[in-house]
Amino acid sequence: MARDSDLLHRLYGETPPAEPPRGAVGAWPAVWILGLLGAGAASLVGSFGLLLAASLMPPPALAQWGVVDPEEWVLAIHDHAADGSAGCALTGQRLVRFDDRALTRAVGLRGAEVAVRDHAVVVHGEGDAEVTCPFADDEDPGEFAARIRRAAGAHLPSAP
Repeated sequence: MARDSDLLHRLYGETPPAEPPRGAVGAWPAVWILGLLGAGAASLVGSFGLLLAASLMPPPALAQWGVVDPEEWVLAIHDHAADGSAGCALTGQRLVRFDDRALTRAVGLRGAEVAVRDHAVVVHGEGDAEVTCPFADDEDPGEFAARIRRAAGAHLPSAP
């Protein structure tokens, strides 16, 4: 059945305009949706990368206090004080203890022995180097000790 506009064009002897293919008009919304999804996915990937890098960087205060080097990645922190001025920080190479915003003890992780005693994590390194990280009664030192063990195990030489 002919449309009214087609009849008017024939009546006046004009050629009706060509219609665009029906599938071509319907594809543009799909292209826009795919483009927006791609942009959203790229944004999520970029944000995740920035979040990961930021989570491994030391808090600025620890670097300012001289507790860790600005280039060191901090894997875990356990605060002893509510204001964050005392605690233990685990980096990829060592465990450090800081009190009153100053480094007090540090022990390298290579060959370190990790133990949980008297509700504290005790890390004994080479020589007489030892760091004790106390935990409150309602805190579990086991997870922090496990993280230290994993970090220390990453530095053990592989078997020949």
